[in-house]
Amino acid sequence: MLNDSSVLEEMLREEHVMDVLGALEYDPDVKQPQKHREFLQSHVQFKEVVPITNPQILAKIHQTYRIQYLKDVILPRSLDDATYATLSSLALFNNMEVVGSLVNDSAFLPQLFQRLQQTEPSDSSWHDLVAFLQVVTRIMLHSSDDVKLKATDILMSSMQHDVLALREFLYKQENHTLFGLLVQELAEGRDTGLAEQVCETMKLLMDPETMEQPVEKNEFLEVFYDKHLDKLTDVILSDSSINANGTRVVPAATLGLILELLNFCVQNHSYRIRYYTLRKHLVEKVLRLLHRRERWLVCATVRFMRVCVTLREEFFTRYLLRYNCFGPLMGVFFENGERYNLLNSAVLDLIEYIRKENIKPLLEHLVETYGHRFEEMSYVETFKQLKLKYDQAPERAGSAGNGTAEGRGDEEMPDAAGTSGAGGAAAHIRGRTFAFTTGGGSHHSRMAAQQAHGRRRRRDERDLDKDEEDYFSEDADDEQEDTQRPHPHHHAVDGSGPGPAGAVYGRGSSSGGGASGAETHGRSPGPDLGRRPRATDDDVAVGPATDGLSDQDMRKRLRSDDG
Repeated sequence: MLNDSSVLEEMLREEHVMDVLGALEYDPDVKQPQKHREFLQSHVQFKEVVPITNPQILAKIHQTYRIQYLKDVILPRSLDDATYATLSSLALFNNMEVVGSLVNDSAFLPQLFQRLQQTEPSDSSWHDLVAFLQVVTRIMLHSSDDVKLKATDILMSSMQHDVLALREFLYKQENHTLFGLLVQELAEGRDTGLAEQVCETMKLLMDPETMEQPVEKNEFLEVFYDKHLDKLTDVILSDSSINANGTRVVPAATLGLILELLNFCVQNHSYRIRYYTLRKHLVEKVLRLLHRRERWLVCATVRFMRVCVTLREEFFTRYLLRYNCFGPLMGVFFENGERYNLLNSAVLDLIEYIRKENIKPLLEHLVETYGHRFEEMSYVETFKQLKLKYDQAPERAGSAGNGTAEGRGDEEMPDAAGTSGAGGAAAHIRGRTFAFTTGGGSHHSRMAAQQAHGRRRRRDERDLDKDEEDYFSEDADDEQEDTQRPHPHHHAVDGSGPGPAGAVYGRGSSSGGGASGAETHGRSPGPDLGRRPRATDDDVAVGPATDGLSDQDMRKRLRSDDG
C-alpha cells in the first residue's frame, strides 16, 4: 500500500507530515530517538532569492524537500525498490511543476536576472542567486532527459509487441524524423543510460531475423546506410583527441556504443556493410580509436577487427591486406611491449585465432611483415607457432622437401640390378607398379616411368581406395576362377617357360640398349594371357615400345594408356 503515490502524497501533506515524521523518530535499531521534527522546524531555513507569490508552488517546494529528507536520511535502509522509485517520481513531478510555473511567470525571470546584474560578486546574496539558477537549470535538463528516457521506453515496449509496425512507421514518416532523432541522440547525447537504450532500440530495428524482406532488398536498411550511418562515423572523425581537425572531445561511452552498433552491422548486414566499408573506408576510421587514452576503448577497436576476421569472408580478408589495416594495430601492440594487460591479451587472441583457423593470407602477411619483431618476443609461444604454421604451408614445405619426394619415388621404382641382376624378379606386392631396367637404362624410359608414377599418385578423390579396389578385384577373380580355370601346364605368352600363375611379364631386352619393362602382380583375368591388360591409375604398363620415343610422343602414349 505504501507504493501508492496517492497515499504517499496524503501522508506528506502539510497537515500530516510532522506526525508521520514523529512516528519515524523511534527506530528499534537506534538507542536514542532521532529528532527529525526539530531539525526540519528549527534548523532548516528556506531562502527566497526572488519572492514566490504562488502558495501552491511554495507548498510543492517544501514537500519536495521533505521527500528528499525522508528518502535519503530517515529511510535509506528500509525502503524497497518500488517505494524508492515512487518517492523519486513524486519529487521529480514536483520539480517539473515548480520550474514550469516559474518559467511561465512573466515577472519572475526578469526579476531574477535584474538582481544578478545589480548584485556584486562579493555579496553573499549573489552566490545564492547563482546557486538558485544552477538548480533550476539542472532540473530543466534532468526533466528533458527524463522525457526522452520515457519516450525510448515506449519505443522499446512497442517493438516487443510488433517491431514491423514501428519499422514501417519510421520508414514512411516524412523526412524520417524519428529515425533521425534516434541517431542524433546516439551521436550527441549526454546521458549514457539513454544512449544505451537508443543503441539497443536501433539494433532491434535492424535485426534481419525480424525482417520480412532480405537484407539486400530491405528499404529500411537502405535509409539507414544512405542517410544516417555517416552521422555516426563522423563522430569518430570529429573527436579532437585523436584527429587534428576534430571539433570536440567525444565521450568514450558514445564511441563505445557506436562501435557496438558497427559490430552488429558487420555481423548481420553482409552485402550493405561490405559496400559501405569499401566506399567510405570504415575500418580505417574505426582504427583511429586505437589512439584514445581509454584502454577499454582500444580493446573494443581490436574486437571490431576480430569480428571482421572471424567472418572468414574473402572481401574483408582482401580489404584488411590491401589497406594495411594490421599496421596501426600491430604498432599499438608493439608500443605496449610485454606488459600483461587487456590490450596484450586481445591482440594475442586475434593472432592465435588466425593461426588456429589457418587463414593463409593473413598468416602470411603477419609473418612476412612482422616476423622479425615476433622473433624478439619469447614470453608466449604464439609467435613461434605462427612461424611454424607458416613454414608448414604446402608451397614452402614442398619446395624444401623436393629431394625427399624424389627419394621416395626411387624407392617405389627400384633399379632391377639391385634386386635380381639382369632378369629382374617380381616383388610380391599387389596393386603396385615397378619400373626396372637392365644395364644402363635410357633417359626416355626412366622419364616415362616417373611420369607414370606421378600419374598414379594424382588419383581422383572419387576413385576407390586401395583396400576397396583389392576387395572388388578378389571377388571378381574368384567368380572368374570358378567359371574359367586355366590349364595347369599353360605357359607364358613369350615362350620363356612356365611362369607363376596369373603373372604377366612384359618382354624385356637384355641388350645394352636398356629396354625397360613393367610387372603387374595379380591374378590373370582369364586364360588369354596374350591380351594386353588395360592400364589404370594403379597399374600402368611401361613396355619396351616406349624406347626411343620423344618426350611429346611419350606423353601421348601415356595418355592413351590412361584411356
